[in-house]
Amino acid sequence: MKSVKRYSLVAVVSGTAAFALVLASAPTATADSLPCTPQTLGNCPAPGTYAPGGDGVVRVEPDWSLHWSWSVVEKPPSGQVPQYLHVYVTYRNDSDRVLYFTCRGWEDPKLSKEWFLRDGRKIGYVAADATLCSTHPETDFTLGPGRSFVSWATFHNVPWKGDRISVEWGRLGSSRYLDPYWPLNR
Repeated sequence: MKSVKRYSLVAVVSGTAAFALVLASAPTATADSLPCTPQTLGNCPAPGTYAPGGDGVVRVEPDWSLHWSWSVVEKPPSGQVPQYLHVYVTYRNDSDRVLYFTCRGWEDPKLSKEWFLRDGRKIGYVAADATLCSTHPETDFTLGPGRSFVSWATFHNVPWKGDRISVEWGRLGSSRYLDPYWPLNR
């Protein structure tokens, strides 16, 4: 009898393969005084799409890997500061067999966090407001050999320019602290 591995991770996107995951080893306090405000506008990034400034590996297993791939600072209404950061993580099937995934067990968006390092000091985290699995909790999907897909998390917080963040995705792992605002096509 052939064994079948099932992974309980985060996500499914129809058509394209995508996934969002992360785990952390950082302070357990929520972050204070992090958001971009009119008083801190000079610290806020411009709305747009960015790559992490380095290797965004969240987890590597023999059969699959998970990477923080890009982020989007949402354009705010006119006269306001950016308030939402959308983080996208790519899950890749590195095996020669089909892998199965489910959103069951990943319904709570707070499993995903953005951890902050400012001026060399860990200042806490902000939990996600929504994720692919919190908005589509019944999703199951199959990922063929060599295929990948992207999942997402939305945070009601935009890190300042100069901050380093670590993206946590539940029990699966977390990225290193990276500059979230590198040009997407370096």
